[in-house]
Amino acid sequence: LPVWGGLLLKGFDRRRSRRAAPSLSLLGRVWETNHRAAHKYIAKPYPGVVTDFRPSSQYWVLDKPELKWGQLAKGGVRVVTLPVFPGAMLVDPFVQHLAELLTNSIDETLFKAEWQAEEVTHQG
Repeated sequence: LPVWGGLLLKGFDRRRSRRAAPSLSLLGRVWETNHRAAHKYIAKPYPGVVTDFRPSSQYWVLDKPELKWGQLAKGGVRVVTLPVFPGAMLVDPFVQHLAELLTNSIDETLFKAEWQAEEVTHQG
């Protein structure tokens, strides 16, 4: 509901909707931008590991094997499932949980990259 409310507010006077409910207006813009990006995106093979943050249940139109990262990620896929529906991933309090998981994943990846770089340096 917050996403749809944000999308509806976006259709009204932009200045008034931002003052009335800035978080809903922003959420609507984020949702719309994600939607456009998803339709324009052309997936290409990736040599590394992909971390896929996904909701516990998916919209039926997106719940298809041919849309999965496993076919593109040559290094494999790490799936992190959030206990939410797709529309709730960017809404409080769930977005805070997503932010923590993203931060942990990025930190873990950077740590592994640094460790591997040190190993190469010591071997060379």
